[in-house]
Amino acid sequence: MQHEPKWWRWFGAVALLAGLLVRSWPWLSQPLLALEDGALFFATNYAEFEWLAVTKSYAGYVPVGSNVLSLLVCRLPTDWIPTAFVMTAVFMMFGCATTLMRPAWSAVASFRVRALIAAALVMAPFGSNLEFTSLAYAQWPQMLWLFLLLLEPPAEGSRRTPLMFLRAIWVVFLTLTNPLSVVLLPLGLAQRVRRSGRLDWVCLVGAVLGHWLVMLLLPVEHIAPTFAALWSEIVPAIGVNVVVEAFAGVGGADALASAGPLVLASIATLLCVGLVAVVRLAWPRWSSAARLLVVACVWLLVATVASSLVVRPGWTTGEQHCVRYAWLGRAAVWLVGTMAIATIWRFRAALLLVASVALGLVFGNADMHYHPGNNDAFSAFVAKLQAQEQELGGRRWIRARHDRQGGMPIIVRPH
Repeated sequence: MQHEPKWWRWFGAVALLAGLLVRSWPWLSQPLLALEDGALFFATNYAEFEWLAVTKSYAGYVPVGSNVLSLLVCRLPTDWIPTAFVMTAVFMMFGCATTLMRPAWSAVASFRVRALIAAALVMAPFGSNLEFTSLAYAQWPQMLWLFLLLLEPPAEGSRRTPLMFLRAIWVVFLTLTNPLSVVLLPLGLAQRVRRSGRLDWVCLVGAVLGHWLVMLLLPVEHIAPTFAALWSEIVPAIGVNVVVEAFAGVGGADALASAGPLVLASIATLLCVGLVAVVRLAWPRWSSAARLLVVACVWLLVATVASSLVVRPGWTTGEQHCVRYAWLGRAAVWLVGTMAIATIWRFRAALLLVASVALGLVFGNADMHYHPGNNDAFSAFVAKLQAQEQELGGRRWIRARHDRQGGMPIIVRPH
């Protein structure tokens, strides 16, 4: 196992954080509590601290992790809260990417290859801008973080320490952020995976069982699963919404679709075959830990896309926010593709190729990376909340409403 100086990891972490801050700067400088961040999490938790708020349902499930985070963030001073929501989402993406910097991952790839993968996950705009700026959408990077923690190879001479128990608690927390964490359970059947972090897997099983038990017992409006769309949509969902849009962006996929369905299907097939060919060339050079990670990434891609089609049929042709259902699949494609290219090519050539594709995505996904701009109306809403808090001597009896064009209003009122 190659020795990796600590300053490498610190430098890599600082670089990743800088990249994330640059990408999220419009939202940090002009926070808006977009989508469910304001309409649900902020509106529910701003006025009072109630532990029962952690069982608040959202979109047919209970996002315990996001509820806990929003409950804690809403205890900050009012004018800090909008920025704190964005920073919390940034931290989740940062923690996910820096996991690959840990020394245990040297069993999978060299440090510079792992740094390239982490940089691709952070800087390649293959999703929307919400995964690292919105607490509601941060559940997808959180699930990828959970996936990487569970697949992390065992460190040399590892033994149980207080930090391992803190890590186990974090595994439980990450599991509770996304109901699709249940699709990670089959990966525990692999003997090598179980040995790599037995305590982590015990916590995963316990948290999944507890989460679904709570969802069954609480009066949540459950989503009726529909399997009809699965068989008809999973192939185009993987080929187009995951693979094509991972490299060409939504705009690129739309341009190909406008040229005809045969053109789009042909490009999707070529990209999938090319990806398989690159992986096949790199396979003999990979360690058993790297091969296990690749197989697990394929499972993550297929399982999350299939699960989302069961509970949200038709999302492949839905609104742009439906990109979140393909985000984990695209992240898996970028992880595997980057590692394969960096294995079979010289590192500089791989870096140039990855940077070129990422630059193309800036234009292909331009419509997915936007900020509404002027937030004067939202700033006035925050000022109104502060004025009422001073006038009433607290937040409990505050009443305020902020209507947003094309989005759900933020309504704060006594519970």
